[in-house]
Amino acid sequence: MPAFTLSYTALDTDGNYSTAVGSKNYLVSSVNLQALGCTADGAQVILDAAKKADFASATSIRTKPFQFTLRNCPAGMNSIKYQLDPIGTIISATDGTFQNATGTNMAKGVGLRITNEANTAPIRFGDSSYVVSDYSSASGNSSIPIKMNVSYYRTGTAAQVTAGKVMGTAQLTLFYL
Repeated sequence: MPAFTLSYTALDTDGNYSTAVGSKNYLVSSVNLQALGCTADGAQVILDAAKKADFASATSIRTKPFQFTLRNCPAGMNSIKYQLDPIGTIISATDGTFQNATGTNMAKGVGLRITNEANTAPIRFGDSSYVVSDYSSASGNSSIPIKMNVSYYRTGTAAQVTAGKVMGTAQLTLFYL
């Protein structure tokens, strides 16, 4: 491990700051850094089948709850926040909507929408302000669910919806404060 120099300042007899009053070289033989963090279980969600006619009067249908589970979160952090981002094309980051995957046999005119546990507000992509409210700084947690909902989302008019598979992937990022 390399040596480092610690410089300091002090007040002189006139009450002025004096820089470079002194310095001392220190050699650190070892440092033990501990990274605090949780492990996260992924979530795979299979939505119920939908018919083209189901999209005639609604833009968001077949809502299904799911959760990510944080495990073995140690004590000592002030808080944990998270951010969710789709792997693919975002329709609206503020509305929590993103495009269906592309390829053979994929539906057209249909994407996915992710909302909060109560299904009353979208999960805003790229927003790292969501707090893991059940985290205990004093004792840590063995298991913390982050609950959400996902639904099919009509991306255009009902006439633009075609039959096929709907698939999407999102990435959960954790911030330890």
